[in-house]
Amino acid sequence: MFNKFMTTGAIAALLAGTGGAAFAQTMINTDGATFSGSEVEFENIEAPNDGWLVIHEVVDGQVVAPASIGHAWLEAGTNDEVEIDIGTGFEEGRTYVAMMHDETNGNESYDFAEGSTDVDTPTMNGDAPVVREFVVQKAMMMDPDDMGSDDMGSDDMDSDDMEETMEKSGMMDMMPMIGNDAIMISGNTATFPMVMAAQDGYLTIHATENGAPVIPGAIGHTMIMAGENSDVAVEIDAPFVAGQSYVAMIHAETNGNESYEFGEGMTDVDVPAVVDGKPVTLSFMGG
Repeated sequence: MFNKFMTTGAIAALLAGTGGAAFAQTMINTDGATFSGSEVEFENIEAPNDGWLVIHEVVDGQVVAPASIGHAWLEAGTNDEVEIDIGTGFEEGRTYVAMMHDETNGNESYDFAEGSTDVDTPTMNGDAPVVREFVVQKAMMMDPDDMGSDDMGSDDMDSDDMEETMEKSGMMDMMPMIGNDAIMISGNTATFPMVMAAQDGYLTIHATENGAPVIPGAIGHTMIMAGENSDVAVEIDAPFVAGQSYVAMIHAETNGNESYEFGEGMTDVDVPAVVDGKPVTLSFMGG
């Protein structure tokens, strides 16, 4: 039986949030995360205290808690190349949640289970637990047999060199993306700190069912301009639900009428922006 935030006691209830409190998402960086079989590696994690980075499953749009499927030790400060093994292969297209816990009971062993009282409590940022939702995408997955092979790139080019090359070529400026740091949720409004668009278009919000976005119907959208857009606010019809999964997606204004159109049965629509053949999306938690 799956235990979800609403049914696992006081601490789990806290994780679901209350009233419009936003989940804190600023310390867990999932950009550049790579997956190999049952292992995930996060490039950088900032921890305020010694503790744990924990992976939870998401079922029917809800985070499964307190049960977790994998965890790794964190030192206070900057942690590079944090690896977690969940024991079974990560599934392409599936949503997972990374959550930070402090080592609060002093035994240097991760403790957070149903019925436990002396637990390692979730790391908090104000009133919100520090969590990050992520979706496993094919581009992030690596064949263990190919790791270290020549097609992984030149040994002489590090990440800084790659970034500099992208900047010089203009790839970074034009590649559509949705920044995932410090998304703010307040009532029925989600504010994204940065959205990059290759052309004028829209940032849309979709609800999810069974871990997948509800397409084509969107529950909210706003206009974005070509280039970098800061503090992009999108309103939906009803308040965001704590613990519920949502998906943001970029669409290009392709039919020329400057009105968002992407509905069931339509043919002249504003098509999704794509990178490497995949739509540009970001999965996030309601507040």
